Amino acid sequence: MSISPTNGDADVPLNSLIDVVLSEPIIPATVTSDTFYVVDTATNQRFEGAVSVSDDKTSISFVPNSPFLVGRQYYVTLSSGIQDLFGLALLGQTTYFTTAFASDGQGPVVVATTMSDGATQVPTNTLLRVQFSEVISALYVGDIKLLDAQGAEVPVTRSLSGDKKVVTLDPGPVLDASTSYVFTVDGVRDLSGNLLPNAVQVDFTTGADTDTTIGNIVNWSFVSGAVLPMNVVLEIALSERIDPTTVNTDPATGQASFALYSNTQGRFMRGSGTVSADGQRLRFVRDEALQAGHSYTLYVTYNTYLYDLAGNRINGTSRGFTTSGVEDTTTPVVTDTSLPDGSIDVAVNSRFVFSTDEALSDSCLIACRCCPAVCRWRPRSRWVLTGGPSR
Repeated sequence: MSISPTNGDADVPLNSLIDVVLSEPIIPATVTSDTFYVVDTATNQRFEGAVSVSDDKTSISFVPNSPFLVGRQYYVTLSSGIQDLFGLALLGQTTYFTTAFASDGQGPVVVATTMSDGATQVPTNTLLRVQFSEVISALYVGDIKLLDAQGAEVPVTRSLSGDKKVVTLDPGPVLDASTSYVFTVDGVRDLSGNLLPNAVQVDFTTGADTDTTIGNIVNWSFVSGAVLPMNVVLEIALSERIDPTTVNTDPATGQASFALYSNTQGRFMRGSGTVSADGQRLRFVRDEALQAGHSYTLYVTYNTYLYDLAGNRINGTSRGFTTSGVEDTTTPVVTDTSLPDGSIDVAVNSRFVFSTDEALSDSCLIACRCCPAVCRWRPRSRWVLTGGPSR
């Protein structure tokens, strides 16, 4: 059972409703004013409202008859009088929340979806997720749908994340290979009843196969233990596309999958994770400056994993670095190459070597365009980049 607002929440808008998501269907008639009620702790009186049960009998909603009062604490109680379809009693639970000083008049916004509009070669066992900017009501997720090319609704199982900000659609059996689908998001409301302002549509095409492979980090933009400039780019390259809805940079949520920690200050740094257009690069964008001479660790997986489009985890690890105290604003220069400009009759199995005037980062491997599968550093050197055709 999951209750929104969650236990201990503060600054809850005055016009919020209360949502309860259950693990199984219940008997609606057992939900009464004596088995589900809200108490104002300032008066020790029940706060009146209307209670309703969803059509699938797996969620309950409490809509106050009037807005909650400013700065008050409320207890929400669900008793064992509520029963499942077999007559078994619900495990009773009581939570509390504290109201803010204003109502919420802004609707939720879509932050990310599993794949971008126009995506191709999507695995046939994909999970479809959509992430919102705020907690949403479990009663209004029925218009988040998967449609086939003819506009017919594809049967899915819907689930809501623990923080009530991510909805997952699981088609169950694999989707048809090499087929077009439409992922639509509409009709969603937050806990104050505000409607998603604009519907979102994501068109995608499946590939030929399922994906059951665990992903890995292919490259980092810095060497472990390096002394880095203050304006360092913190980026990783991955072996496959990741689901942007699984990128979380805030360990306080208990769901951090990509986080930067200041070892010197003993705290996590504020920032966000941005995913490249191809879905295979992830960058930590800092909301605050690094400090000179401080030690940091970038975690890929902290509380939880990153996941790919099919829900397979991405193996995580971490790397540490120290800041130098100065920024690097000088562009590296190629000082030598084994392949002069304008060369002709070059052997098809040639190797190319490029030397620079300063040490480079793994970002060069990430951005290598001539032969991205085989670019690599010369052993024990970060000044020389070698590349050539795959064999």
